[in-house]
This record gives sequence, C-alpha cells and structure tokens, in this order.
Amino acid sequence: MVFQPSSWAENILTCWIAGTGPTQVAQLSDSELKNLLDSHLKHNLNSFHVETSVIIYRKNWISDEYALGSYSYLTPGQHGTEDIQTLGEPVIGEEGRLLVCFAGEHTDPTMYQTTVGAARSGMREAVRIMKAYFPCE
Repeated sequence: MVFQPSSWAENILTCWIAGTGPTQVAQLSDSELKNLLDSHLKHNLNSFHVETSVIIYRKNWISDEYALGSYSYLTPGQHGTEDIQTLGEPVIGEEGRLLVCFAGEHTDPTMYQTTVGAARSGMREAVRIMKAYFPCE
C-alpha cells in the first residue's frame, strides 16, 4: 500500500494498492476496507493522532470491464522517463505517415500513472494527428 495526500484537499488521502492486494481488497465490503485502512494507519502512525475515516471512495479495477485489472508500472531495469517516452512514440509507415498512435497514463513521463497523464497524452496524440493531417502553412 502507498498513501498519497491530496495536493488540493487536506482531508483526502489516496491509497494505492498493488500486487495481489487489489484482488484481496475487491472481496471486502466498504466497511471492512475502511476499518482495515484505519487500523493500518493508526498502527503505523502511532506517534500521531490519526482520525477515523469518515468515508471511502474506491475504484475496483479488477471488475471494471474496460480495465480488467490492468495497471501500468515500471519494472526493475526499466529506464523511467526514457522508456515512458518510447511507449508514447507512434508507429510510422511509409513516407512518414502515422499508422498507430499511443496514449494513456503509461505514456506521459510527467504525470505517469494518473488520470491527468492519460488526458495529457490523449491531447498530445490528438495534436500529433492534427499536425500530420492538417499541417499549418
């Protein structure tokens, strides 16, 4: 588990769960998960006063029909920004024509693994396509 404080709201804490965790968490009710997270925080931050959570919001990527549990991450041996940029490079055909463009949170080296990164990469590819088919003169 990784906890990430919100940069825009002081009362929001995001928890990222990887590995086999999402499958295990998917089997818990919201109440069970809330209690588990509260217990984890109180145990590991025992030198601080930790308030009990008011509510949790979660996205179950395991059962999402579009994600099907997928999530991008860098594995050991990858070269961070360089590899992320490579994933975002289009496939170019004869005469420099774009054949396939790639977008998604895994192709934005600045906002990697975020919804913002997914949106930014989509805009990047839209601009690339627009410039390829409607060049400014």
